[in-house]
Amino acid sequence: MQPHANFVQQSKFNQTLLVDAFGQSYVFVPRHSSARHQGEQLHSCIDAYWAESLLQNHSTMWGYQFDVNKLYSNIAGDFMANHKTEQQKHAWLSKAIISGEVKVYKGESFAGNAPTDTEGGIPVATLPEKSAAPRATPAKETLGQGGKVEQQSSQPPSSSQQKQAKTAPKRLNPAQTINEASTRLKIAKTAITDAKAANSALPKTPYTLEDKLAIVENGLNENILVRIIETAHSGDSGTIGQVKGGRAVTWTAPMNQVEHADSDAELLLNAFGTRYKPEKTYTMLLIDKQKVADAGDVVSVIPTFDNMKQMIAGNPDMGIDPNIANKVMNEDFAPKYEEFANNAWDAGVDMDTPDDRIDYAINELGYDVDTAKLLSKRHDIATKISAWEIFTGNGMTRDTNVTSHIAYGPVEVFTYDKNPQQLGKLESLGAIKRIDL
Repeated sequence: MQPHANFVQQSKFNQTLLVDAFGQSYVFVPRHSSARHQGEQLHSCIDAYWAESLLQNHSTMWGYQFDVNKLYSNIAGDFMANHKTEQQKHAWLSKAIISGEVKVYKGESFAGNAPTDTEGGIPVATLPEKSAAPRATPAKETLGQGGKVEQQSSQPPSSSQQKQAKTAPKRLNPAQTINEASTRLKIAKTAITDAKAANSALPKTPYTLEDKLAIVENGLNENILVRIIETAHSGDSGTIGQVKGGRAVTWTAPMNQVEHADSDAELLLNAFGTRYKPEKTYTMLLIDKQKVADAGDVVSVIPTFDNMKQMIAGNPDMGIDPNIANKVMNEDFAPKYEEFANNAWDAGVDMDTPDDRIDYAINELGYDVDTAKLLSKRHDIATKISAWEIFTGNGMTRDTNVTSHIAYGPVEVFTYDKNPQQLGKLESLGAIKRIDL
């Protein structure tokens, strides 16, 4: 037995051993602990997003329970722990991991002893390593809208990841034309139908968390994008995004990260962070990014906080004060806005009225005047570019189908179009294709 095995066993007993979907376990140790550990200590890959993602996405498929409340109590030594919210505990642990107050070691890899029950189906692309739903019924996971990436260092794959890659879904080269994308969607639909008929696991995305973070860091190398709109707006006179003041903003996902999805409009919309309306019908748009850019005046970015702030600063016609954006478009302010917006919507606050927003933030949530005004300004930004409370700025979508924890889907693309063209014209140019869901 390795010298650190007793600590690992203790972590299992305390429900503080975290295991990702690859079967790699992690042990959390206070910096000043006198216990010795032979597991690999993680250094270079740790940043705010990594720490948050690790803590919030334990995979139960390996048979171990992880309780963040118990981890916090064991490490923080906080006598007021019972009065802290889980979000506050996550925030403290994330900062402690980043600062080195809490060290993270790789523990045992369970990849060689995969569970015998079949993983729940994933009809829409998400991070398989972030699935922590109950396993009694195959789970539908989807797309969403995101967190924060500051820096990601390239790391060689671990042996457990290399083993996983042998059985991972086959990754195809990105479709470069709409016709190719249409054909591949038909193949994916057939695969999903066959899997359902055989009562087997649905096709999964071949993209891992590391793959998606690499795309965020290095840029998107794909031409075909996907967007879901209401069918009522999909006529020839419609546009890809809502036009305001002659400008349009749109949120899309790369086609190759969603091509394994079925045509469940609700799951797709929740995946994109868009509210589903059951009384509506929806249409999928396949978008040729280059042809749309040629037809209009378009700039697209992967929407990290930094990229969005740069776009705002470089496009004054967006009507957003860059100084305000710098204050509210960051990982520290994002949880405040999400809490404020969720509570305000639930309370029936008139979110179209700035004074009502500010009064609620001060009188009901206890914020000071300056913060309340910033929260109101952040909501103004949301209404202008649709970066709502579930946008957390890491370049990936946020899956609102998953409520037990924060789950992320594929990399997303934010497009600002200064000369939006109508769908009929774009389709005649071969720039889009409309598919009813």
